[in-house]
Amino acid sequence: MRIESTDNKIYQLFYCYSIQNYEQCLILCDELLAKNPIDQTIWFIKIRVLTEMSYLDDTEYNANDIIFDERVLNTDFIPRPGTTATGKTPRSGGGRTPLTGNRIVHTSGAATLPSTPGFNQSVRPSSSKGQFLPGFFRVANYKDITSSQSRRNTSTGIDVNTVQSIATPGRFIRLGTESLADDGVNQLIDTEKLDLKKVSSEKISRALFLYIYYFENKYHKALELAAHATVSHDYKDWWWKVQLGKCYYKLGLFLDAIKQFESALKLESTENTYLYLSKTFLKLQKNNDAIQCIERGLEKHNDSIDLLLALARIYETQGDLDHSVEYFRKVLYIDNSNKEALASLASNSFYKDQPEVALRYYKRLLQMGFYDNAEIWNNIGLCTFYSQQYDMCLVCFERALQIAENDITVSDIWYNLSQVANSIGDIPLTYRCLKLAIASNPSHYEAWNNLGVLEALSYNNKESAKTHFNVSTKGTDYLYEPFFNSAILNMSEGNIQESYNQCKKSLEIFPEFNRGKELMKTLENHLSII
Repeated sequence: MRIESTDNKIYQLFYCYSIQNYEQCLILCDELLAKNPIDQTIWFIKIRVLTEMSYLDDTEYNANDIIFDERVLNTDFIPRPGTTATGKTPRSGGGRTPLTGNRIVHTSGAATLPSTPGFNQSVRPSSSKGQFLPGFFRVANYKDITSSQSRRNTSTGIDVNTVQSIATPGRFIRLGTESLADDGVNQLIDTEKLDLKKVSSEKISRALFLYIYYFENKYHKALELAAHATVSHDYKDWWWKVQLGKCYYKLGLFLDAIKQFESALKLESTENTYLYLSKTFLKLQKNNDAIQCIERGLEKHNDSIDLLLALARIYETQGDLDHSVEYFRKVLYIDNSNKEALASLASNSFYKDQPEVALRYYKRLLQMGFYDNAEIWNNIGLCTFYSQQYDMCLVCFERALQIAENDITVSDIWYNLSQVANSIGDIPLTYRCLKLAIASNPSHYEAWNNLGVLEALSYNNKESAKTHFNVSTKGTDYLYEPFFNSAILNMSEGNIQESYNQCKKSLEIFPEFNRGKELMKTLENHLSII
């Protein structure tokens, strides 16, 4: 007969925690706390389990990872160790019309579109915010990037979408506060009534801080605890200084965060501290300072994959693809299975008209086990087509359609198939594929533009083409093609002024568009004669 003793359950609890079976850990913790509510060991394990289940690696830059609280407007409320709040006055914070191209799928983040001399918007796509789209969707930026629809390449007829993040955004989801209850009513920890100054000097303080920061997301309380702990450790504990900086960052106090991170680095040089510091510089749009910060970190941690990836991302978002590729290759030299480096290098190879090289990288991702990813099959389909491996092209697209999980992905796949059909001269198939892309995602404005081109050139239906161009231009302000196409159509009908306005908008989006410049000169000559 099996005896369910308390000791057995404690052993089970430790075992479940060691194999990261957190759901079972919570069940065992609740059972043990029901027998002894003041058991500090079980209490400690439960807050660690809840923290682990809610933990998110926040070393990566994310444009939307700070909170806005009315208390932040009065910075005297914010505790700063070693200072005294004296003021009461709040401080204020200071030939042929262009088609849009296919979509190959990458895997990661984005940043402000730079004015880099080697950057060509017609070759490398940008988002609705004028942001440069790299080759890999990281979870932190996943929501922002997927909202953009500009993934095109007019020079090759390919718009490179990114292989959606292989890690799912579900890791942002945390447990509800009801999981904190021991008996369904009382919370495990009432942080509002907790004496943080007393707790800060105890061994449990670090675990409690992580619980408040990651699980409860009460950054003011976490900041208060970190401030007391820093004082109690006589300002010599680098870990607490880093936590102070993280709290300041979350509250939008970036200069205070920088001071804490720099102070922590004087005590202990860690990779994460350099990442947090560079992330803060990026939030202040000090990209050069962020690069210098990571280079300082690489001097002491020269084989750090995290630092190399961070540096590669910054260069990539700036449009400096040569340096970005250099650091992604260094990452692969250290870890030849790094999915972000593989996907980013594949994307860069594809945009440099090297589909054969890109195909090798995507096949490597398949070998790593990502064979149920529709975006990778979509990208392989494009790479095989442009490397003239026609026997595999349609098979890959068919596989992508079978395993696609959402309408946006299905829409991108049909859009890419329309580019393939257009390349082989099958206009009816191109038309049907574009219709299916729009049916799956009515906000697919590149498809609306291309459909307008077909209506105008292949079916001579100018009214329908004008309608499609209007839908594309009104739905987005980051695609230059529909504005240019509309300008051509208006010019053919004698609407010189309207054509001039549309052409001007096209050049505002993409100033280096040569055909737009030529059309603008022609229109200016017409208007000067009038």
